Amino acid sequence: ASCTLTVACWSEDGNVSIQTYRPPFEDVTVGSANGDMTLPVYGLSPSAISAVIRLQGDEAREVYTRAMSGEFNDIDAATLVMVLMDDVPLLLALCIAFALGDGESWQVVLDMPTGDQVALFDAALRMTFNREGGAKKLMEIIGNMGNGALPPLAPTPSTNGGEASEQK
Repeated sequence: ASCTLTVACWSEDGNVSIQTYRPPFEDVTVGSANGDMTLPVYGLSPSAISAVIRLQGDEAREVYTRAMSGEFNDIDAATLVMVLMDDVPLLLALCIAFALGDGESWQVVLDMPTGDQVALFDAALRMTFNREGGAKKLMEIIGNMGNGALPPLAPTPSTNGGEASEQK
């Protein structure tokens, strides 16, 4: 069976079947004590993004707010990784670990050289946002998802007239 990036899959007999779907990935080669390793990097699924938000909610809200303000609009992946390594290293490591298919491996990612983290995160961005609209479109969708289904990612005004509170 073969699959295209348009999520159309064909079985050996020519029938389209979602059961044969495999997510696309990009191979990235990183260095290790055992020699170079080639790792498959996947796009972050909605469940992976949700897990990162659950595990690193405050940091995810900070990055979301900064992204929506346009702070990251005109920077390349390497610069973004450097900013995230400095400001929210665990959030970055979790994103990379989930893109590698093993959210539990975040501590290994933290110990990787900067160049390898840049290459892995760059591939994760490409694979996550490979559709039209990219990251900006995803942020708009996440921002509009409220409607009681998900807690807002930004502070919300108090209903009793008090100070604004952040929902977690």
